[in-house]
Amino acid sequence: MPDFLTVEEAAGWLRTTKGAVMAGLQRGEIPGRKVGGEWRISTAAVLALFRGAVPEVGTS
Repeated sequence: MPDFLTVEEAAGWLRTTKGAVMAGLQRGEIPGRKVGGEWRISTAAVLALFRGAVPEVGTS
């Protein structure tokens, strides 16, 4: 399992759209970091969202 996911990968794991993931990133609901102009989201944060937990912002 990778440590970090792209927006597309996170959307697939959460079975939602890339737009929904981007909106969550922009609102701060999904913690992530931009690397080289592209978002990276921690796998742990995506799993926490799936379980219904609220991941801590800044722990990606």
